[in-house]
Amino acid sequence: MITNVLSKAYTTVKQNFWSLVAMFLPTLVFSAFSGWLVPMLTNFDSIVVQAMIGSVDLPSKLGGVFSLVLVLEIITFLLGTSFSFGLIIGLKDGKFRFKNAFAAFHGFTWLAVLGLYVVEVILLSLLVGFFAMVTIGFIVAAMKSWFFGILAFIVAVLGVVCLVYVGLGLQFLFFTYFMDKDDDDTNFFDAFVTNWKLIKGYRWQLIGFILMQFLIGLVLMVIAGLISGIIFAILAVMSNPGLRLVVAAILGLIAVVIFLGAYVFYGLWSAVANAQFFLDLRDRKATTSQPTAEESQD
Repeated sequence: MITNVLSKAYTTVKQNFWSLVAMFLPTLVFSAFSGWLVPMLTNFDSIVVQAMIGSVDLPSKLGGVFSLVLVLEIITFLLGTSFSFGLIIGLKDGKFRFKNAFAAFHGFTWLAVLGLYVVEVILLSLLVGFFAMVTIGFIVAAMKSWFFGILAFIVAVLGVVCLVYVGLGLQFLFFTYFMDKDDDDTNFFDAFVTNWKLIKGYRWQLIGFILMQFLIGLVLMVIAGLISGIIFAILAVMSNPGLRLVVAAILGLIAVVIFLGAYVFYGLWSAVANAQFFLDLRDRKATTSQPTAEESQD
């Protein structure tokens, strides 16, 4: 299943590259803008200095900065999720339209997505807080007895396993809601139950799928590092400063184009693969849940 999903995703990106780039462009542009603006807004030292000289009121300034940063992060999240919904639509009808990149903003879908995200974060935060508190408690108790140190290690391991297990069970939560939101028999919280049942029995395949994506990304990073090393090695053996500058400009431009293209292609391929994995998993579950011919006759 994993190799089939990755292969189909690669073919999809290869055949619809520019359409997918156009769909991803709003998310990419806003993410870049937000990534540039947030560090400027969160320059705490500058804010404190302004407050000390009396040019700004520190509490109101920090409150305004926090609110603006929060809004930027929410919009970035919604654009990325909406792009993923557009991929689902495109994979189902075979056409990747620019307007589908805003699928989450049709009606109040975006509001439900935010609600699902908040519930998911609260659930995972409670789990992290619980295991962290118990682990820290046993670590403190270990000062009196080494036995509690062993318990701290066991609880920490159990905490990681539990978080991975629950996290995998919520992996396609937004996709599940998006696919079922028009069903009158479902509600907001049904997405959690439906998604949990969807992942049941496929957690190891999902882990393998995530690891495969990670390894491919790691290989691309290593290749990029090797290319950069080769470029620096070529420049290092050149004695003519003027010629070195010309070669550096040419090779640098070529490298930037290649790296940027590979980065965009990998990002699109990864996003399409996630959507394709979800759809294939959903089809498998639907097939296995259908009654056989003998059962239908009975």
